[in-house]
Amino acid sequence: MSKNPTRKAIVITALVVVVVFVLFACMVAAFSIAKRILRPPIDITGGTSLVYEIDAQGLSEDEKKDLSQRMITVLRRRIDPRGTLPILWRPLGDMRFEVQVSRAAGSSAPQDIQRMVKGAGILEFRILPTSDDPEVTPEKVADYVELLQTKGPKDASDDEYVWCEVENNDEWNVPASVRAMFGDKWYVLASNKANEAMLYSASKREWKLERAYPTNDQMGRRAIGFVLDDRGGKLFGNVTGNNVDRPLCILLDGIAMSAPRIESRIYRQAVITGSFTRTEVEDIVNKLNAGCLPARLIEQPISIKTIGPAVGPDTPDKRTGIERNLSKD
Repeated sequence: MSKNPTRKAIVITALVVVVVFVLFACMVAAFSIAKRILRPPIDITGGTSLVYEIDAQGLSEDEKKDLSQRMITVLRRRIDPRGTLPILWRPLGDMRFEVQVSRAAGSSAPQDIQRMVKGAGILEFRILPTSDDPEVTPEKVADYVELLQTKGPKDASDDEYVWCEVENNDEWNVPASVRAMFGDKWYVLASNKANEAMLYSASKREWKLERAYPTNDQMGRRAIGFVLDDRGGKLFGNVTGNNVDRPLCILLDGIAMSAPRIESRIYRQAVITGSFTRTEVEDIVNKLNAGCLPARLIEQPISIKTIGPAVGPDTPDKRTGIERNLSKD
């Protein structure tokens, strides 16, 4: 029997700690190697490099700090929520980032990513004035339409009403709403009044979306369901309760998706209806669940580079690439 059991226990404990540490280090190294093997860079596999730039207009220096990394965090949740796609994300300073899409992701993957990157994922609500609304006289409607057609939607909007682009005019089913064209797009007049709108504010963050999910409307068509937090439910209940029997325009990134008529006060849960494809439903659900982008992204990449694999049976044994710059840097 040992004459010093305490010392023996300390030695055994130390050995156990060392063994555990070594095993953990080996596991980390093995995981890193496996990850590189399973998801190698595109200069080995070949693929496409997309470089994006963030719109810095109106941002302070503090707001710009690490902005590209924060943008990547949201976009990764949107595009690859399970972390299984062969995509690498890389910040390039504070205002730019690169998305490397491996050839293993498929030939359409770069185009799919460019589609899914678009939009900030902001959900908002506005009551629509209609032709039978006593506050919206024909003369007033004519003035707003004339301003839209001569100045455009931004300058034709004011504190009382704003013009919002319609996602699909052919499917728009609110005949009494005020619509007009500017260029080749249709716009609908929507309320900008405090008790008739529930808008997103990056600075205040008074409410938030808890989750979005695919569902079906009463006609069995594809739709998007969403649930608001408690604060959002109260605000939504106030807007819908005070505007029963009026159309509620549901907007995603400022685009009017649908405008169902309010039948009764609604609190936390509702549905976005429309004529959606399966891909559109998945994209919208992913955008909403990923959260809002911390800043506006210039939607078109400033650089697209196609890179051939470094080694392969049908390629030269060196890196090749075709680059298309989309900006004047």
